[in-house]
Amino acid sequence: MSGSNSAVLAIQDTQTEVCELSKVLNKMMTESHIDAIELSRHTNIPVPTIHRLKSDRGSNPTIATLLPIANYFGVTINQLIGKEEIFNDSMGTFNKAARKNTLIPIIPIEETAQILQKNSYPTTSTSCEVGNDGFAIIVKHSLIAPQFPENTILIFSRHLRPEHRDYMIVRLDGHQKPTLRQLLIDGDDWYFKPLSEEFGEITLSQKHDIVAVMVQASTNYRE
Repeated sequence: MSGSNSAVLAIQDTQTEVCELSKVLNKMMTESHIDAIELSRHTNIPVPTIHRLKSDRGSNPTIATLLPIANYFGVTINQLIGKEEIFNDSMGTFNKAARKNTLIPIIPIEETAQILQKNSYPTTSTSCEVGNDGFAIIVKHSLIAPQFPENTILIFSRHLRPEHRDYMIVRLDGHQKPTLRQLLIDGDDWYFKPLSEEFGEITLSQKHDIVAVMVQASTNYRE
């Protein structure tokens, strides 16, 4: 297949995913009796962005946009964009009374690889399944914007299997301090992509230590 044909197929695939996302999102919002304003309040996604996702107009959402919506409805990103079937029992938000918030510690990223004394940290709540040792970090600088602006709360689980394009905390070979990276998988090759473009890509080796995988992002526009 020529390069131009591949590019056309890639564009068509993207358009199909956006169309399916619009259908799925509209269906879930209708069945859960929620409007764009309420969804925005729960996910911190701007109302105009939600309207674009619903109407399928010029929408090219990022993972940082899709993840809070998927987490709210209790589905995976692949289910949200129509790549996987949604079963009724997987939609946690449709039975809102069944959702339970869990308090988790907010800790500095450099301490995430340690055994935690939870009572020594401030806490935040999440409805995501993060296990007994889930935790959060707060973005304190703008180096990783626009993916995650300052004051974004990132929620992590230590028990998830990493997948392509996941954001995670990892301790790189030769470095003691954990760092935030995005995982890119190309065949058998794994790469950790820094969230700042001024750094290169780092090939994953067996000595890399994956600390936790991000499951939710919540942006606070006021402290």
